[in-house]
Parts: sequence; structure tokens; C-alpha cells
Amino acid sequence: MLAAQLARCPQSCRITSFTEPQSEQLSRRLSNPGSSDSSGTRLAFDDAQTLFEAVVGSFDPVEQRLASYQENRSPGAAKLVGAMEKSYQWYESITDYMHLSPLDFAYSYMTRTGRIDDDRLRREHPQFMAQWEASQAETVS
Repeated sequence: MLAAQLARCPQSCRITSFTEPQSEQLSRRLSNPGSSDSSGTRLAFDDAQTLFEAVVGSFDPVEQRLASYQENRSPGAAKLVGAMEKSYQWYESITDYMHLSPLDFAYSYMTRTGRIDDDRLRREHPQFMAQWEASQAETVS
């Protein structure tokens, strides 16, 4: 059952038009399960903040404010939804990674969305990367 709910999450977390009231879209995002990194919740809060800024920060007609919201929000939402989809796919194929060493498994997990590269891992987790890179050098030798 959880897999079925997760399977519909990436599509349900997209705002494609303003035919559905924003409060319903935000509610849907908050109620649908997100990936392990709470992307669904983050999307909902980011949507709420951006919508608030578009509506309160302007005296333009409502249609123009909503168009501004959609224009400003779409790139950020698309980036997060893309990461959610990659994370979901990683979990769906987790059996493909079960044979990996603990270091390789952890590396695969941390880089599953493509948003964290080796340089960032070296900055944020230097001890882990030193161990992982040493293990990679051993397997090449």
C-alpha cells in the first residue's frame, strides 16, 4: 500500500495550473507521503511562502499575481520534484544496491538524487569521503 501511495507522490506534488484552489493543492502536498527527505512537506511550505509573497506583495490583479507565483515557483518546485523522483527510483531498486559494501551503499544513498556531488561530500563529510575514496583506490589496485 505504501509503495502505491509513493508511486503517485511525484505526480501529485506538481502544480500545473490554477484550476484547483491553492489551499487544496497545498493540502494535497502535505497529506501525500514524500520521499525520505520530506520533500513533499518542503514543497508545500515553499509553495505557501511563495504564494503569500505573490499575493501580499503586489497590488496587481489576482490573475497577474497568480501568474507571477507560477512563474517564480515552477523552477524550484521542478528541481525538488526531480530529486524526489530520483530518490523514489533509488528506493524502488534498493535490491540492486544490497550487494554493495557498507561504504558503497552509503555513497549510493547520499548521491541518489544527483544533488550532492563528490566535491560537496568532501566539504561536508571529509572523513567519510576519505574512507570511501581509499576503498575505491583499493578496488582499482
